[in-house]
Amino acid sequence: PATRSDLAAILAATADAHDRGLLHGDLHLGNLLVDRGRIVFLDLQRARFLPWVPAALRRWELGYLAYSLGEPLPAELAGVRFWRDRRAQTHWRSRSRSCLAESGGFTAFEFAGQKGFRRRDSDEARLRSLLASLEGQAPFKDAAKTRLFRLDASVVKQHARERDARAAWLGGNGLEARGISTATALAWVGRSLVMEDAGPTLDA
Repeated sequence: PATRSDLAAILAATADAHDRGLLHGDLHLGNLLVDRGRIVFLDLQRARFLPWVPAALRRWELGYLAYSLGEPLPAELAGVRFWRDRRAQTHWRSRSRSCLAESGGFTAFEFAGQKGFRRRDSDEARLRSLLASLEGQAPFKDAAKTRLFRLDASVVKQHARERDARAAWLGGNGLEARGISTATALAWVGRSLVMEDAGPTLDA
């Protein structure tokens, strides 16, 4: 498998491909192998063969590659930072939106006539029991627009409006998609968001 340390060879092979009119279309580390110093391109189903590859398309393709390399951005790819960041935003939005549709990671969830979604790897019976047990519980925080409950290694945040709970569900999964450490959002249903309990303090 190609790694960040193969960047010089990858850039040379990509420049040669572009000079020959080949635009890979999905250039990232996972689609590259190294064979005795030679770069092997995989997954060419999105490839296009053009009379020439314009400079803008070359930068766009190298931006995809730069995103797959992670941080920090190599100096050799500083000129495609804009396209790297565009790729990151597209990826993050796509990953975030997946929490609002049936997918490999998320599924529809309904409780007490309210609808939402949950992570597939969360325990549905436990979620139902947790939400049912809120009746009569005292919140540890009671504000004008939200109430917070801590139960069974989870935190339940009740919002004043359903759309706010939905936005919090989307935001929590968006943070996770960006690789930012946060309490995992387990489920959203109606006005309630269920999260893992990350601990009582920021240090925890």
